[in-house]
Amino acid sequence: IGSLPRRDRFGDPPRPSISAFWPGRCGRGPTGKGVVIKGARHREDGDGSAEGGIGAPARSFCAPRDPRRFLAYLRAVAALESQPASFSALTRRMQEELTAAVGAAAVPALHDLAGRMFLVEDQPAWSPRLRPKEAAARAPTRHFADPSLAAGLLGAGADRLLADPETLGFLFEGQVVHDVRVYAQAAEARGVFHYRDSKGGDEIDIVVEGHDGAWLGVEAKLGG
Repeated sequence: IGSLPRRDRFGDPPRPSISAFWPGRCGRGPTGKGVVIKGARHREDGDGSAEGGIGAPARSFCAPRDPRRFLAYLRAVAALESQPASFSALTRRMQEELTAAVGAAAVPALHDLAGRMFLVEDQPAWSPRLRPKEAAARAPTRHFADPSLAAGLLGAGADRLLADPETLGFLFEGQVVHDVRVYAQAAEARGVFHYRDSKGGDEIDIVVEGHDGAWLGVEAKLGG
C-alpha cells in the first residue's frame, strides 16, 4: 500500500479519457482534430445502419447535420403528434418548410437520430394475431418523448391551445401514451401499441399487451 500513488491508495477515480464524451465519441478532439478511440467497436448491419459498442460512435449520430433541416423534421413530427404518419408524410411536411429537395433517405436518418437522442418514440400498430400482415403495413403513431416539445415547436401556448381543441386533444393523447408507457414498462409488458382495423373504422388509441398475449385497450379523449 505504501508504494502506491496517493490517488490509488485513497480510491480516487481515474481521469476520464476524451473518448468518453462528445466530441471524443465522434472521433474529434477539442480542436476538431481526429483522435483515436481505444477499444471502439463498430459494425454495420445489413441494412446499412450503424451500431457501436461502448465508446464507439454511431455514424447517424456523428454525421454532420443541417440544423435547419433537423428543425424542419422536428416541426413535422410536432404537426403530426399522436397521429399515424409514414416517413413519406413527414417528408411532405418538411418539404413545405424547406426550399431544397428532401430526399427519401433524409427522414429515416433524422428519425433514427431523434430516437437515439430520446426525443421521439414510436407507437407501433397492433394486431391480436401472432403473424399479422396488416399491422406491419401500417405506420406507427408518432410521439415526442414529452408532448410539451410538440407544443413548443408549434408555438402553442395556453390560449392558442384552448382555441384549438383538436390540437389540444392530440397533445393530451400524447401525454396519456407517455404515462401509460411508464406503467407498462414497470409491469414488464411486451409493449404499447395502437390499433386500426383494415377498413379504418374501429380503432383503439392505446393497446398494452403482455408477454402472454393478454391485452388492455385504453381510449384517450379530452372533453365530453
